[in-house]
Amino acid sequence: MLMVLIQTRVVGPVNALLGSRSALRVALVAVAAGMGVLAAGGGWAGLAVALVLLVVGQGVFGPTLSHATVETVGDAGRGAALGLQQGAGALGRIVGPLLAGLLLDRVGVGAPYLVAAGLALVALAVVPSGSEPSAPGAPRQNPENLHGDAVVRDPQQWNPPVGPPVDRALSDRTYSAKASAETFRDSQNQTCGSGRRPR
Repeated sequence: MLMVLIQTRVVGPVNALLGSRSALRVALVAVAAGMGVLAAGGGWAGLAVALVLLVVGQGVFGPTLSHATVETVGDAGRGAALGLQQGAGALGRIVGPLLAGLLLDRVGVGAPYLVAAGLALVALAVVPSGSEPSAPGAPRQNPENLHGDAVVRDPQQWNPPVGPPVDRALSDRTYSAKASAETFRDSQNQTCGSGRRPR
């Protein structure tokens, strides 16, 4: 329940306020802190604090990582980048439990959590620094845009049609009818001008 609340109500405002890279750093710090609390123990109170930190950290990290990936790469490379990200996550979910079981058996109960905290700090160190990425033509996200609302696009790439659509066939028929009426009217004027009555 807390994870759903984080991903639906917290991720968007946090990304809008801090930017995707800073939000990633906050999430990784929360994950590292939660793993450290689990390694230290502390009974039920420590478990509750650790779970809250981990849920907040992982809840912010997942959507923010995808958002940062889309922001960083160009349009042509987004599919490959997201596939690589998802593949790396799946590989971690396979290798992680195996490594954790080995550490638990060979080192101790707190070893898997300490290693996980260390890996979170390593990930924190490799998050790019500097300004947030701004891909040309990419949607500029507002706080509500991460929740599915309208997205503001580059006005040079968005040229909405002006006026209602025109039926070309109907326009051609209308022009032909007007031309025929004008031709008939001209012929009538010429006949009347010559003094002859029309048959």
